[in-house]
Amino acid sequence: MRNLKSLFLIAVAGGAVVITSGCGGNSSSPSTAQSNTTAAAGAVTVSLSDPATCAAPNGSFTHVWITITKVTANLSSGAGPNDSGWTTLLDLTASPKQMDLLSLSSTTCVLTQLGSTTGLPPGNYQQIRLYLLDNNASGAGLAANNCGSAGFNCVALASGGVEELQLSSESQTGIKIPAGQMAGGGLNLVAGQSADLNIDFSTCESIVHQGNGAYRLKPVLHAGEVSLNTNSIAGTVVDSGTQAPIASAMVLVEQPDAAGIDRVVESELTASDGTFIFCPLPAGNYDVVVAAASPSPVTLPPIGVATAYNATVTFQTPTGASLTIPLVEEGRAGVSSSPAGLAGTLTSAGTQAVTIDASLSALQQATPAGGSVVEFTVPAFPASSPEVETEASSSCPAGTACATYALYVPASNPSVGTYSSSGTTYSVPQPGNVSYTVDAQAFVADGSNTPDCSPSDVDATSDAGGGPLLATAGATVAVKTLSFSSCQ
Repeated sequence: MRNLKSLFLIAVAGGAVVITSGCGGNSSSPSTAQSNTTAAAGAVTVSLSDPATCAAPNGSFTHVWITITKVTANLSSGAGPNDSGWTTLLDLTASPKQMDLLSLSSTTCVLTQLGSTTGLPPGNYQQIRLYLLDNNASGAGLAANNCGSAGFNCVALASGGVEELQLSSESQTGIKIPAGQMAGGGLNLVAGQSADLNIDFSTCESIVHQGNGAYRLKPVLHAGEVSLNTNSIAGTVVDSGTQAPIASAMVLVEQPDAAGIDRVVESELTASDGTFIFCPLPAGNYDVVVAAASPSPVTLPPIGVATAYNATVTFQTPTGASLTIPLVEEGRAGVSSSPAGLAGTLTSAGTQAVTIDASLSALQQATPAGGSVVEFTVPAFPASSPEVETEASSSCPAGTACATYALYVPASNPSVGTYSSSGTTYSVPQPGNVSYTVDAQAFVADGSNTPDCSPSDVDATSDAGGGPLLATAGATVAVKTLSFSSCQ
C-alpha cells in the first residue's frame, strides 16, 4: 500500500510549484477564493518522495523533519501569492504538522497523511504552494516537535544529535520550476475523479551543509511529468433527504476474502463536511460500505442515537473514483430510527481452555447489478466490542475460555448501488425482516494476527433460540454461541 516505485517527477508549464516559509497568520499567505467542498469535486493529494541516498545507514541522516502550515493550489500559472484564485487544500496554521522527508509512510499521499479529507474542485491547476513554519515562530498548536530546541525544521544525524534546518531566502520567496515543463499544461482534474499528485522532492540534493557546520534547506524539484494517479477513493456522505453532509459516518473499504466475504481493507470516519479519502490503495475495485448514527442521550443502552442511518454499499468502486453516497434515515425506511444490538458469547478450546483473540463482524447480503449475492461487513456503531479476548472463568462452559461481545448495527436492510462513472443509482432499502450473520475470526493471543483454531472462522445465522438472526430496532438480540475448537 506504500509502494512508491511508480512515482512521478514534477514540472510546471508557465507555472510554479512553490515551497514557501511562513508563520501562522502571515499576511502574505494566499487566501481561499474557491470552495473545495463541492460534492462533485475530484480529490488530490500531494506526495513528496525521495531516493534516500542520504539516509542512514549509508547516508548522514536518519530523519529530515519539516513543519507544514498550509498547502494551496491555483488554476492560473501567473498568479502571485496574494492574487485571487487560490484554493486551500489544507490549512494547518492553527495546528502545524511535521513530516519526515525520509519516511515513505510520511511522504506518500501527503495531504491525506496530514489529515486532509477534501478534494480539489475540477479544473486545470497550474500551481501548488507548500508553506513551512518558520524556525523562529512560536510553534503554537504543534502537537509534538521532533526537532526539540532545533527550530521546527531539522535533520537528525546518523552520528547522533539534531540540527536546525535553516530556511533559505529562496524558500521564503518561492522556488519555481522553469516554465513550460508540465505535461498537458497543468493538473487537469474532472468531476468524479479522485487523484494523487506525486512530487519528487529530492531531499538529499535539497540539504546544503554549510562551511560553518549549519544545514540549510534549498528545495530541489526535478523537471519531469505531472500526472493524475488513480490510487485513491474519495467522496462525501450525505443525508438522502436533506442532502446535508453527515459527519462521523463510518466508511469501510472492502474486498472479498478467499471465502467470498467482503472484509475491511481500510476504515475511517467522515470529516465535519462529510468528506473522506483513502489514499493510497492498490489499483482495483472495492466495495465501499457506509453507516452513521447521530448521538442522543437515550435509546438502546449502552449507546444513544437520535438518528440512525441504514448501511449503504457501493459495489465495484474503482480506484480513482470520487463518490457522493446518500444514507437513508432508518425512520424513512419504514422502521424505527433506533439501531439494533447483536450480542452473544464465544468460546475457545483445544485439549483444554485456550485463550484467543477474536474479531467479530456483522454481515448483511446484497446483490450488485448484474452480479450474484455478496456478503459484506456492516459498520458497527460506537460501544460495540468487535475485538475480544477469551478468558477461562467459572462462567465459561467446562473446558473452554470465553468472552462476551455486542455489535450495534443499523436495524434496516441496506441501500445498494453499483458504481457507474456517469452517476451511481442507489436502491431504497427493502422493508421486512432484517437478516444478519455474526462472523468471528480467531487469532493467536499474542498480537501477531496469526490465525488460530480449526476452523479459524465461524459464524452464526441464528439467534440463541435457534430462529433466524433478525435485527430488531431498539432491542438487543441474543446470538447463538460461537464455538472455536482445536485452538493452540
